[in-house]
Amino acid sequence: MNQYQPEDLEMLAADMDIDGTHLIPKGEFIDVLFRREQGYVVQEKGTEHTFHLIGKAPMDFTDKELEEAFSVFDIKQAGKFGAKEIRGVMQAVAETDVKALDAHKMIEAAASTPDQAAIDLEEFKRIIRWTPGDEEE
Repeated sequence: MNQYQPEDLEMLAADMDIDGTHLIPKGEFIDVLFRREQGYVVQEKGTEHTFHLIGKAPMDFTDKELEEAFSVFDIKQAGKFGAKEIRGVMQAVAETDVKALDAHKMIEAAASTPDQAAIDLEEFKRIIRWTPGDEEE
C-alpha cells in the first residue's frame, strides 16, 4: 500500500480546492481524482487555474486487490461482468450515473474479442494495469 507524505496530501488538497473556499465539494473531489489518475495537476496563477500533464501515476495493485475489486463488479459471481454491472456499481459506490453507451465502451476496451458483452478477471486485470505505452510493445 502506498504511504503518502504530508506534502503529497497538501498538494492534493490544494488541487481539489479550486475555488479557494478551503472546502472540497464531492464533485471537485471526483473531478480532481479522475484528472490526477490521468496524470494532470492543477496549477494556480492568481485567479486562473490551468492543468498540466505530469504523467500518469503508476497503479501497482496486487492480484488479490484486483480480485477483490473484480468481485465488487461480479455481482452474480459468474466470473465475468458487463456494462449493466458497471453502471450499477458506479451508481451505488460513487453516485455517478454512467451512461449505457459509456459502460459498453468500457467493456469493449477491456474485451479480448469484438462484440463481447462481459469481461473476465484476466481482462479486468489487463485493463486496470494498462499504461499509455502498452500498444507499442
